[in-house]
Amino acid sequence: MKRLKISFLLTASLLYAPQIVAADTVLTVHANEATAQIVSRNGDRPHTRLPALELSLRASFSCPADGTADSLTVSVSDTHRRYGAEEIADATSLEASLRVPADQFAPILAPDFCINGAPNDERGLLLPGVATAQVSLRCHSETGSSSVHFTSVALPLRLYCLADGDQEPSTVR
Repeated sequence: MKRLKISFLLTASLLYAPQIVAADTVLTVHANEATAQIVSRNGDRPHTRLPALELSLRASFSCPADGTADSLTVSVSDTHRRYGAEEIADATSLEASLRVPADQFAPILAPDFCINGAPNDERGLLLPGVATAQVSLRCHSETGSSSVHFTSVALPLRLYCLADGDQEPSTVR
């Protein structure tokens, strides 16, 4: 009975695979590496809060046969941006950018990075997926039908340590 279940699941997943590949040709996304500077901290706190981040990505898309792109939406955490038909008319790709507020990111665990008194690593710290962008493309056909295509991509972030001596004096009083 166990062999039957495994072979059924394998067959079902192989039948579904061509649909996944077809969906990938409609909408693909590439995330650009973002950068941020964080202030050095005491070693007693292993968690670091991220600042607001400027995130960018490139979406390539093409609606099926008789369809036209109606809208493209990019979401990261609670921040989203919608590009309407007038912004993506006759386009096959789009450079999208979002400014995501600091409070929409969970603290990161980086216990050995950016500690007061430790040597500064000029290469920074690469976090390959600090957040995920969800992208959706809505297509509309001449026959009146519509379809929505989704994909997601991990957003890489490179952190750099801003040592105590590199900080600008605060003007807030």
